[in-house]
Amino acid sequence: MKHDAETNAAPTQWIHFCKTFRLELAILFCFAPLVCLHFRNLWRYDHYQYFPLILLAFPYLVWNSRGAAPDPPHRWWEFGFTISSLLLLGIALFFWSPNLAMLGAIFAAGGLLLAMRRTGWIRQFLPLWIPLWFLVRLPGNLDISLIFTLQSWTSRAASLLIDAMRIDHALLGNVIWAGTHNYFVEEACSGINSLFSLTALTAVALVLYRRPPLHAISLMLAAAFWACMVNILRVAALVLFNERFQIDLLEGTPHTVFGMILFAFAIAMLISTDQFLMTFHESEHVVDFGTTTKRDITTSANQQHPQQPPHAVRQTFEIKSHWFAASLCPLFALLLLCQLYSLAAGTGRTASRNLQQTEITFTADDLPTEIDGWKQEGFEVQTRNVVNYLGERSAIWTFRRKSHEVLVAVDYPFWHWHELILCYQAQGKELAAREVLPSSDELPPVVLAELTAVSGQASRLAFCLFRQSGTAMQPPPGAGGALAYFFTRFDNNLDTFFNRHEPTYQVQVLAPIPDPTNRLSDEAILALHREVTQTIRALVPQKAAGG
Repeated sequence: MKHDAETNAAPTQWIHFCKTFRLELAILFCFAPLVCLHFRNLWRYDHYQYFPLILLAFPYLVWNSRGAAPDPPHRWWEFGFTISSLLLLGIALFFWSPNLAMLGAIFAAGGLLLAMRRTGWIRQFLPLWIPLWFLVRLPGNLDISLIFTLQSWTSRAASLLIDAMRIDHALLGNVIWAGTHNYFVEEACSGINSLFSLTALTAVALVLYRRPPLHAISLMLAAAFWACMVNILRVAALVLFNERFQIDLLEGTPHTVFGMILFAFAIAMLISTDQFLMTFHESEHVVDFGTTTKRDITTSANQQHPQQPPHAVRQTFEIKSHWFAASLCPLFALLLLCQLYSLAAGTGRTASRNLQQTEITFTADDLPTEIDGWKQEGFEVQTRNVVNYLGERSAIWTFRRKSHEVLVAVDYPFWHWHELILCYQAQGKELAAREVLPSSDELPPVVLAELTAVSGQASRLAFCLFRQSGTAMQPPPGAGGALAYFFTRFDNNLDTFFNRHEPTYQVQVLAPIPDPTNRLSDEAILALHREVTQTIRALVPQKAAGG
């Protein structure tokens, strides 16, 4: 009977909620255009495709937390959240950054939750607000850096586990060689998908079951631990099944089903960890860590005289309780109109802020069969996801001159500068030297580097980037570190400000050095790179125009 009464009262409470918090909801609505773009962009990354879970679970979590005696926090927190959301929306509109707009929307939602907590609609604020942060993409491509780190950890840990299984193999970077097969621990195999998904699922469960703070922190760490452990087990098991039992689980439906089984196992281990942590509690009762002492004092009284639902005690909308939101609504509405104008009148700028699937393709005939004594011997095209850090496509030529063989590649499309050295480092190579060689003409400056593999073999690498129109890209002073990071971010913001949103193309020449006594000279590498860059740089605008 109680459940039926609550179900029947739900529409009434929802209508009253919309009337009471109409201004806060209007502010939240002003983020809609950029937030929708953000969700569209987020879906393109496999490791963020859990976000619909957060969107679907959040209303239920709020509904589950409803009903409490008004116990307002300091109003300055509510004001601060609203002002922060306004500033973030303005900055996001200026730089046209959907991710920054999503961050502003989270602060706007925080202001709404604080208003609900102040008026007694919900019992807690922070546990409801924290899961919303899983909707924001990590800034500065930190998720890509995390992928690189997880790839390395997963490869080394899986190699140790394969050793324990008595399977002969060799680990070269992120590639496991076993028998006649090689297993590359790719981006999806790094464990980033299960790590993000499992931690997001854990955050929702913690809010739903309201575990104590220390328990919640421990369980979040356990979620990251089990996600990594299960992924290491998956990589090792794939090698075991393929090498010992000739069962191919490397691709297709078997690979997907096997991954789902292991993910279910990770959830089971997380539940087991949660029950283990419960043994350290005095009791198994839910701990409401968003409430205050005042509510605890009145708990027994509320049990004897249940509190009326919020719609029964608040019948009118009081503008004085929402005066701050009302005063800022015109500014939010102005920013909403600016977003709509940019979407309607600036469609080119909007579309160019996101990499689209490229229609440009290269063939073996796009480069001469012979370049200054270098003869073309092979050609292949590699295709990836449009948001892959290696680029959506790579056209790779093999050239040989006497005993020397080099790889020539065009990787594209990218945004701004793409530090190729980081990609090779993710594959296990170490950077021995890096220098930037300025160009004497209109060609882009060239980065010349030396890489060393785990086996000790070195390679010389020359690469540059240019825009689709042919404009040269300036490389950062270093491959990594704070200076290179801030240089890249500053240059990217300048690109955004001046509306130069052309995709960039990367030309590289990789020359392995199998014999240090007979290594190819840097002059020969740079001369070949120069000829290839001139040809590709002239071809790209033609291909982009449909020629």
